[in-house]
Amino acid sequence: MRRMTDFERKLYNKVEHNSLLFLEEGVKKLMEGNCQVDITDAMVLACTNIQISLELAMRAYILKNKGLEYIIDKKQKEKNTDEEIEKLYAENRLKVIEFETMKNQLKEKDASVFKKEDFQIIDEFQIYRNKLVHFCCQLEKDETRKMRERLMYYVVRVVLCLLYDNYDDKRPAEYFEEILGWDFFRILNNDQGYIRAIEQLAKERADEIGRCPICFKKAYSVDEELCYFCNIQPQNGEWGRTDCLECGKKNMVIYDRLNIHVKGNQHSISGMCQNCDSRPEIFECPKCGQTYWMYSDTYDWMCYDGHCTTYDQDYVD
Repeated sequence: MRRMTDFERKLYNKVEHNSLLFLEEGVKKLMEGNCQVDITDAMVLACTNIQISLELAMRAYILKNKGLEYIIDKKQKEKNTDEEIEKLYAENRLKVIEFETMKNQLKEKDASVFKKEDFQIIDEFQIYRNKLVHFCCQLEKDETRKMRERLMYYVVRVVLCLLYDNYDDKRPAEYFEEILGWDFFRILNNDQGYIRAIEQLAKERADEIGRCPICFKKAYSVDEELCYFCNIQPQNGEWGRTDCLECGKKNMVIYDRLNIHVKGNQHSISGMCQNCDSRPEIFECPKCGQTYWMYSDTYDWMCYDGHCTTYDQDYVD
């Protein structure tokens, strides 16, 4: 990642801050739109705030990844030195490029934050915004619900991802909580549109997704060992994995390795398949580490409490 100048960092911080201000207001209006009598008014204000937030988020992303010269007016860039540009900014005379120009920059090959499908999402949002803001259309309740869910997904997949951009190696939920504040983030976590948006984001980003054993959302990246929703990320060796005998998925049953050998547990503990939700009792041999589903007749042989088949010997706890 390129290193920003002090002036670019100053600008970035201000633009990011303003983007988040409008984003929070937009999301609040989306959430109001779930219960407010005049639903259309809430959606109009939501779309307006989210659009402004998007434009600022795009500007922040380009500034951070490409540089100040890519977001300011072409004539000002060509005619002025860096010092003169800073002076123009101080005098509130600095001009920036238009939304469509920024969007085209993000379509370039070196701008990897978005895929082709993401620009289709942006175009879909523009249709929603035009319908509500410019054409003043009234919405039916069912139509509003569907639009609201899509807009919430748009917030997560487009705007927040622009601002996140693997920000300082923070995990997505950690970053979202930090920038939105705990009180608002906690409310957002109970919103069904937001939950579905995060689950969809995880599905698109991860190679394999399963149900999280902590929050039970379908947002757990198995390859990363990270939940996009609740942010849980177990340390090495904290959770064990074994195959699922119900659905046949490899390494999709997860269980607590820290407590499976605690005295009184007899080396067994409940597990959970992150694919089919099966809840088997898992036995892990303390001698060889082999795992088995208890009460299953699948195995021709197996270790059991007090005897390890692999080493063909008894053990004493």
